[in-house]
Amino acid sequence: MHNDAKTRLPLGLVLVPVVFGLALLTSGCNTIRGMGEDVEAAGGAMAGTAEDTEEEMEEGMEGETE
Repeated sequence: MHNDAKTRLPLGLVLVPVVFGLALLTSGCNTIRGMGEDVEAAGGAMAGTAEDTEEEMEEGMEGETE
């Protein structure tokens, strides 16, 4: 792989979207504690969805064996 000036992106074209994306990701959590709470809430939501799915699957299997 060679580095032609024609194929390289200017640093600004890479940094601007990265910085903008990081700003969007962190805008909802002003502190590290807030970010931890957000992550914990997301984990809880995923765990709840997994439990609901497991219950639905078990109910579906019970209906098939009857």
